[in-house]
Amino acid sequence: MLLMSPWASATLGPPLHAVFRRWNVEDLLGHICLIVAATAIIHHGLARLDDERRITYRRRAIGG
Repeated sequence: MLLMSPWASATLGPPLHAVFRRWNVEDLLGHICLIVAATAIIHHGLARLDDERRITYRRRAIGG
């Protein structure tokens, strides 16, 4: 979120423009990081659901 802020545009924008010759590179990096973070949260949630399903299945298979 910090890379998408106005502070980052003012502070990091000109140096990144000098390197890449493109404006708003810091915003692009911020959005990429946001997408990766959201994907990681979803992946972690799905992995936990899968673990819960296995535990529930084992309990039912053993107990009943």
